[in-house]
Amino acid sequence: TFQIFVHDIARLIPLLQAGGDGMFSAFNHLYGETFHTLIQLVKSGAREEVGLLYDANVKKLRQIDSEDPSIIKAVLNHLGYRVGGVRRPRQSLSPKKRDALVKKLVR
Repeated sequence: TFQIFVHDIARLIPLLQAGGDGMFSAFNHLYGETFHTLIQLVKSGAREEVGLLYDANVKKLRQIDSEDPSIIKAVLNHLGYRVGGVRRPRQSLSPKKRDALVKKLVR
Protein backbone atom coordinates (compact mmCIF):
# COMPACT_ATOMS: atom_id res chain seq x y z
CA THR A 1 0.00 0.00 0.00
CA PHE A 2 0.97 3.61 -0.50
CA GLN A 3 0.43 6.13 2.30
CA ILE A 4 0.82 9.89 2.32
CA PHE A 5 1.87 11.81 5.41
CA VAL A 6 2.58 15.47 5.98
CA HIS A 7 5.02 17.18 8.32
CA ASP A 8 3.46 20.65 8.48
CA ILE A 9 0.56 21.11 10.90
CA ALA A 10 -1.04 23.68 8.60
CA ARG A 11 -1.35 21.03 5.87
CA LEU A 12 -2.65 18.20 8.06
CA ILE A 13 -6.40 18.74 7.75
CA PRO A 14 -6.36 19.44 3.98
CA LEU A 15 -4.24 16.32 3.47
CA LEU A 16 -6.63 14.20 5.50
CA GLN A 17 -9.65 15.62 3.69
CA ALA A 18 -8.00 14.68 0.39
CA GLY A 19 -7.49 11.10 1.57
CA GLY A 20 -4.02 11.32 3.12
CA ASP A 21 -3.04 9.24 6.11
CA GLY A 22 -1.55 11.43 8.83
CA MET A 23 1.38 13.44 10.07
CA PHE A 24 4.91 12.70 11.17
CA SER A 25 6.22 15.26 13.59
CA ALA A 26 8.05 15.57 16.87
CA PHE A 27 4.80 17.00 18.24
CA ASN A 28 3.35 13.49 18.09
CA HIS A 29 5.51 12.70 21.11
CA LEU A 30 3.65 15.38 23.06
CA TYR A 31 0.18 15.26 21.58
CA GLY A 32 -0.17 11.78 20.11
CA GLU A 33 -3.69 11.22 21.41
CA THR A 34 -4.79 14.64 20.17
CA PHE A 35 -3.49 13.99 16.67
CA HIS A 36 -4.98 10.50 16.63
CA THR A 37 -8.38 11.88 17.62
CA LEU A 38 -8.09 14.69 15.09
CA ILE A 39 -7.30 12.24 12.29
CA GLN A 40 -10.21 9.99 13.24
CA LEU A 41 -12.61 12.96 13.36
CA VAL A 42 -11.53 14.22 9.95
CA LYS A 43 -11.89 10.75 8.43
CA SER A 44 -15.38 10.40 9.94
CA GLY A 45 -16.48 13.77 8.57
CA ALA A 46 -17.09 15.40 11.96
CA ARG A 47 -16.24 18.92 10.77
CA GLU A 48 -17.46 20.84 13.82
CA GLU A 49 -15.53 18.63 16.24
CA VAL A 50 -12.42 18.92 14.05
CA GLY A 51 -12.62 22.70 14.22
CA LEU A 52 -13.04 22.70 17.98
CA LEU A 53 -10.17 20.29 18.57
CA TYR A 54 -7.93 22.14 16.14
CA ASP A 55 -8.68 25.50 17.73
CA ALA A 56 -8.19 24.20 21.27
CA ASN A 57 -4.96 22.27 20.77
CA VAL A 58 -3.21 22.58 17.46
CA LYS A 59 -2.97 26.31 16.81
CA LYS A 60 -0.66 26.83 19.78
CA LEU A 61 1.78 24.34 18.30
CA ARG A 62 2.22 26.48 15.21
CA GLN A 63 3.80 29.12 17.45
CA ILE A 64 6.90 27.07 18.23
CA ASP A 65 9.62 25.38 16.23
CA SER A 66 9.01 21.63 16.17
CA GLU A 67 12.34 21.15 14.42
CA ASP A 68 14.24 22.23 17.53
CA PRO A 69 14.86 19.12 19.64
CA SER A 70 15.60 21.22 22.72
CA ILE A 71 11.94 22.32 22.76
CA ILE A 72 10.49 18.83 22.47
CA LYS A 73 12.96 17.37 24.95
CA ALA A 74 12.29 20.13 27.51
CA VAL A 75 8.57 19.40 27.49
CA LEU A 76 9.03 15.62 27.52
CA ASN A 77 11.41 15.88 30.48
CA HIS A 78 8.89 18.10 32.27
CA LEU A 79 6.18 15.50 31.68
CA GLY A 80 8.34 12.84 33.34
CA TYR A 81 9.80 11.15 30.27
CA ARG A 82 13.52 11.11 30.93
CA VAL A 83 14.84 11.78 27.44
CA GLY A 84 17.93 13.65 28.54
CA GLY A 85 19.42 16.74 27.00
CA VAL A 86 20.30 17.68 23.46
CA ARG A 87 23.53 16.86 21.68
CA ARG A 88 26.04 19.40 20.48
CA PRO A 89 25.90 21.85 18.79
CA ARG A 90 22.39 22.33 20.22
CA GLN A 91 21.91 23.76 23.69
CA SER A 92 19.24 22.98 26.22
CA LEU A 93 16.70 25.68 26.91
CA SER A 94 17.43 28.04 29.76
CA PRO A 95 15.21 27.47 32.82
CA LYS A 96 13.35 30.71 32.03
CA LYS A 97 12.61 29.69 28.42
CA ARG A 98 11.75 26.16 29.49
CA ASP A 99 9.27 27.36 32.11
CA ALA A 100 7.61 29.76 29.64
CA LEU A 101 7.35 26.99 27.05
CA VAL A 102 5.90 24.47 29.49
CA LYS A 103 3.35 27.04 30.66
CA LYS A 104 2.31 27.63 27.05
CA LEU A 105 2.09 23.97 25.96
CA VAL A 106 1.23 21.92 29.04
CA ARG A 107 -1.91 22.38 31.04
